[in-house]
Amino acid sequence: MKKVFAFLIFLIVLGIFCLYAVIAIRPPESGATRLTEAEEPDVVRTLESADLSQLSRLFDHAFPVLPEAGAYGRISTERQEGKNARLLTLDYSRMTLSCVWPANAAPLLLVPDLTVMSLYTEDRYRFSVLSMPAIYAEKDSRRCLYFSDESAAYRLYTDSMPRDEFLNTAQRLQWYR
Repeated sequence: MKKVFAFLIFLIVLGIFCLYAVIAIRPPESGATRLTEAEEPDVVRTLESADLSQLSRLFDHAFPVLPEAGAYGRISTERQEGKNARLLTLDYSRMTLSCVWPANAAPLLLVPDLTVMSLYTEDRYRFSVLSMPAIYAEKDSRRCLYFSDESAAYRLYTDSMPRDEFLNTAQRLQWYR
């Protein structure tokens, strides 16, 4: 009899614990899932400069550069879906590199009318830039590579370089911190 009584108490305690667990982990009343917000950068003054260290301080995030080429850069604050995004554009002689932080503002980098192309070859499953998978798009002589990490998105664009030269140039990018 003691064993039956102990088993019933065990079932009651187990039932109370399960009920508490269900109540404690139930979703909010609205039924909506709340996602954490991406960090929103402060508004910065628009700056144009050939000094990468000055642009780096204002952009406040690492960005890729062509180390042997001189660039003229612009940094500004843009709005994407009601939030601030910091946009950095580096103009090289035959291409443009654009960076946007945070990464959820990547639509600011889209170039209209380009067609996404596959760069798949037998010995390579994908094309990457700075160890980030890249998406390649082109139309006529216009070419673009899109790539991103968890915090920023990047675009490398040209309207004058052949594909192989463009892709080889993309492989020479290095981080500027």
